[in-house]
Amino acid sequence: QGYEISATCSATNYDIVFKTGVYTIIPRPIVVKIYNTSSVYGEELSNIAYELSNGYQLVGSDTVEDLSIELNCDVTTESSVKSVGYDITATYTNLNYDIDFTTAKYMIEPREIHITTIQTGIYGNRPILDYTYTINEGSLVGNDIINVTFTFLRKYFIIVMVIKYEFWWKFKKIKKTS
Repeated sequence: QGYEISATCSATNYDIVFKTGVYTIIPRPIVVKIYNTSSVYGEELSNIAYELSNGYQLVGSDTVEDLSIELNCDVTTESSVKSVGYDITATYTNLNYDIDFTTAKYMIEPREIHITTIQTGIYGNRPILDYTYTINEGSLVGNDIINVTFTFLRKYFIIVMVIKYEFWWKFKKIKKTS
């Protein structure tokens, strides 16, 4: 915003003509730090925090709230896990400040679930898997479907008539019970 500057002068030996000047107030430059934030896929989103960076001051009784900062991030509870995360951006409406924002990311972390499959086979027969499993810890989000690939660890040198195999996800060793 500019303010008009005018002046008067009395000098008998001169005819002074003043040109109108302008005093311009420019916005105060500051930096606002936005913090990286994360949440687990399918869970409530975390609040995104920010603060005035060290070495910068607001004028008089102005507060960070007076800057009218609005943070934006295109992320929801069902946003996919991305290794590069989601950009957090910011806008402001207080024209007394020229705000530069630090870059920040919102990361969606993978949701942990534990899966178990229990299969039964008869000694001497070729193992057949029906590819069923149970989620015994954690849960899927919304209508999500997961593709599970089973690996069968073979043990044929067992001297027992009927074997019950228990397969644990993440390729734990097969347990046998008779």
